[in-house]
Amino acid sequence: MFERSVELYDLIYSDKDYEGEATWIRDAVRKRCPNARTLLDVACGTGRHLAALQISFASEGVDSSPEFVNLARERTGAPVHQGDMDCLDLGKQFDAVICMFSSIGYSTNLNDAIFSMARHLYPGGVLIVEPWFTADQWMTGSLQVLVREADGLRVIRMSSSSVEGSVSVMEMHHLVGTPSTIEHFVETHRMTLFSFDEYESAFRRAGLSYELAQPGPSGRGALIGQTPK
Repeated sequence: MFERSVELYDLIYSDKDYEGEATWIRDAVRKRCPNARTLLDVACGTGRHLAALQISFASEGVDSSPEFVNLARERTGAPVHQGDMDCLDLGKQFDAVICMFSSIGYSTNLNDAIFSMARHLYPGGVLIVEPWFTADQWMTGSLQVLVREADGLRVIRMSSSSVEGSVSVMEMHHLVGTPSTIEHFVETHRMTLFSFDEYESAFRRAGLSYELAQPGPSGRGALIGQTPK
């Protein structure tokens, strides 16, 4: 997962419309739970969704990476916990729980992850999960190149895609240049290609309704569930 690239994350994804996505999330939550006041962002990363959603909800975050936890706390001032989505238990509940930017793909047990998020919802609470690609959508053998630059720092990331069973594999090569140095490092990301049938089954097992909303906040769709009132 993210190791060496933590400090580069915001630059790499600087073109992502966090504000627009937060507006979509707020509207989707309020449509189903008009009086929602509290929200938990699972796999919150550096806290950019969290920061945008603080305007609308009393928000908290959780991430498995201690580096991301620290960055999100600094950015938002909100409570941000370290934890694994597959076995999360904060001992509290929220009106809404979200898991964005396809982070669900990092789960190693989808049923456990959805159940863990669902148990953090009040009755009538809303779960929103942005899915990762399915096996039919995944393209092996593709190359992607991303270039970003700011404040004298230039990042070039080239990633190749492959598949191992039901797991997508991305080998990401980073070239990081400053006026004085050039560094190269590689990160390998493995994300499970869950099917929509598997998503629906996991939601139903957790006692949630299930809805696939298209195009969702960023074009990848959104899986939306609600606990019984």
